[in-house]
Amino acid sequence: MSETRVQESATGSTALRRINFSDGNHALHVQALLAWLPEDLYDAPGIDWTQLPSAVIGYLVNTVGESRWACSLALAAGAGRGAMKEHVLKVSISGLNCLLSNVQKLCGIEQVSELTKRVWESYVTQKKLTPGDDRYFRIYTAFTESHFPDYLGQLNSQERAKFEPSLLPRLPRGFFKQHFPRLATDEGEKHRRKGKSDVLVPLHSVLVALVRFRKQSAGRLLSAYREALSRAKMGAVEFPLPFSYEEELVSVNRDAKTVAEIQLEKQPVTLRFLRWDRRSWVKHHPNDYLSEINRHAARGMRGLGKPQSFVQCLNPADELLWFADLIKYRLLQNEIPRNITPEDARQRQQMLAQLGIVSGLSCTRDGILTPAQDFTAVLSAAIARTGTLVFDVEALCRGALFASALTTIALTNGSRMSELLQVSADRFKVRPYAVQKDGNKAREERVMHLQWLLPKGQHTEVERKLFPISEWSWELLREIAQEIKRAHQGRIPVVRPHPHNTKAEDLSPERYLFQWDASPDGKSGAFHPKDVANLLRFILYGLDFRTWWLIQGSVKKPSIGAPSTRSWPQNWRRKGTQWMHARSTYRCMIWINSSRKWTLRSSPLRMGHASRSFSCSLLLLIRG
Repeated sequence: MSETRVQESATGSTALRRINFSDGNHALHVQALLAWLPEDLYDAPGIDWTQLPSAVIGYLVNTVGESRWACSLALAAGAGRGAMKEHVLKVSISGLNCLLSNVQKLCGIEQVSELTKRVWESYVTQKKLTPGDDRYFRIYTAFTESHFPDYLGQLNSQERAKFEPSLLPRLPRGFFKQHFPRLATDEGEKHRRKGKSDVLVPLHSVLVALVRFRKQSAGRLLSAYREALSRAKMGAVEFPLPFSYEEELVSVNRDAKTVAEIQLEKQPVTLRFLRWDRRSWVKHHPNDYLSEINRHAARGMRGLGKPQSFVQCLNPADELLWFADLIKYRLLQNEIPRNITPEDARQRQQMLAQLGIVSGLSCTRDGILTPAQDFTAVLSAAIARTGTLVFDVEALCRGALFASALTTIALTNGSRMSELLQVSADRFKVRPYAVQKDGNKAREERVMHLQWLLPKGQHTEVERKLFPISEWSWELLREIAQEIKRAHQGRIPVVRPHPHNTKAEDLSPERYLFQWDASPDGKSGAFHPKDVANLLRFILYGLDFRTWWLIQGSVKKPSIGAPSTRSWPQNWRRKGTQWMHARSTYRCMIWINSSRKWTLRSSPLRMGHASRSFSCSLLLLIRG
């Protein structure tokens, strides 16, 4: 939450009031901006400070603050407001601030006039340049070559003399091309992205199958938990309530030397759990809690009487489902817990480094992967005090459902982040098609579901394109819709796109499916893009992409983080108005009892009468 404090004068007294820059109170945000704004800029010609977006105001007030670059950044925000959308403007101001702060730190400059050729050359010499620096310098060049000259062109000579010294100067001639050759930089980025996606393309079917098995495993856990819950409601059952069920742990074999040898292995196990509530847990673990908390538990006071239930897994971590280590080392919490042991803290940091992130896999919506923050802290403390695996089954399995849907859609139609977040109950289209099975002349009629989404680079309703939704994705989305309706009195709330969604300014409130715990006014509820990334990492956790990278023969250092999904469906092809027939192979994983392994099998399949809007392999459409 973006917050600050401003002074208010009321009845002769001065009070401090906390401001939330995402609450929609733009008048108050402007007041905070004017209190922060340097006096010389109050009357800046051609700039209406009241028109700055709240998100940009919040960044200037909270992050830029008393920086020596405040005047320059404020003018940059004012000059760029009409030419940029809100999100782009905020990112651009953030990039300028990072670049100027870095230059100040390395070169010791304090004023705009010191940004000379010597300083810039010194900066690029001292700093190891990264793709992020390239992005910052592109932003700087856009302002100094376009936005600032356009702004100065609106001023008379007197106004120009007053405000030009506060504007950032242009880079030395040829500086950007010399140190950041555009073609080489773009090709390098393209090569890195292609290298990551090329590793995953041959594993496409294995990944889809693994995600499906993990979703089904989470579903069986949830069913067993709810069955135990229903038994408890039927009779006077005391906690802890034991329950168990038979499960098969599915994993990828780690001894594969080629892509063809990769298989999904299956291990039968009996999972045993105890269902608790907070009060019974404290009463059965008196030595792990203070006497005061024990007294509260005995009387049902201070939140210990709330019907908040969770489960304790009695199996070792290596006999639980794929998320066992995420629970054990508290990776589902954003920050490192205060009560974690040094050994667990080091292991947690190592796991985060392998994932390519610095904070945990938490979600901004309570009830996705973890419960509300206070209850999550209670469970974390229980793990620290007793060393057991405890978690909220409902929240975790709900997270697995959303994660499975996001991953499967990304794998099967190549949706980008902004396109995934657009999936809506209001944007479904249906197209019929026919499938001819082997040796059978008769064709089976089926229905293809599509989403009418706004692709990258497009901004209007007429530019929306059709994206296919596979059968398995369709089933997952239906389950998500039912889950949302169950939580909202039988309806799917209309919510706004998340402000950090890059398409937020092009989209309107809808019944988006990737939402949870929506507010009554619909202003909050939609997933943050980071939620999507963390859910992808969650459902794919435990897959060692480094091994697969080496299998492909690459000698570059691999990335273990959430990989780009745009190029996963290698045979995706858009067609404007052409009908076509496609031959493809339907792949599936078959369990072989004799070898106790999953084996990838293929069989030819023919598709006819594909949609006029696109065509793709049936591998992307039929996942059952």
